[in-house]
This record gives sequence, C-alpha cells and structure tokens, in this order.
Amino acid sequence: MKALISLIFLLYSVTLFSQERITLLFVGDLMQHRAQIDAARTSDGKYDYSPCFSLIKEEISRADIAIGNLEVTLGGKPYQGYPTFSAPDEYLQAIKDAGFDVLL
Repeated sequence: MKALISLIFLLYSVTLFSQERITLLFVGDLMQHRAQIDAARTSDGKYDYSPCFSLIKEEISRADIAIGNLEVTLGGKPYQGYPTFSAPDEYLQAIKDAGFDVLL
C-alpha cells in the first residue's frame, strides 16, 4: 500500500510541473470463482479468458496507468474458486492483454 501511495504522489508531482495530464484507472478485485474457471476452459484443456475483458479492454487500454487488485493466486492445479482462488496462468496473460499495468 505504501508503494501505491508513493506512486500516486510521484505521478501527481510530475503532473504539477508539466502541461500534460495522465489518466489513472483503478478497478476492484480481479478474481475467479469455479464458474469462471470452467467457462474459460477450452476443448484442448487450456484456458481462454479473452472474452472476459472484450467489452472493457478499450477502456482499460485508454488509461495511461491501469491498476487492478489481483485477488487470486497462480499456484497451479487444482484450479479452484472460493476459498483458495487458484487461477490458471492464462488468466494473468488475459489481464496483461487487456491493458493492465499494475496489479496489487
């Protein structure tokens, strides 16, 4: 949390001395329950999360810095929802492809 606050103050101070503006986008929890994990599973046993972000990808990418709270672990199989929230690595790739820059 200290790092995030430091980042915000740093960005604020940079914009004070510049004519340019930056846009920050904050989102809440990026998490996966069992239903989302099952829905992302493809016929070859991999996972495709790109549809999860298709309707908001443009908005995320438009921000100079997009920040989200990663509320899962990437601990490998078995992938589970509540209470352990272990997601496939493909979920992280989809988050990156959607345009997120910082995960907390």
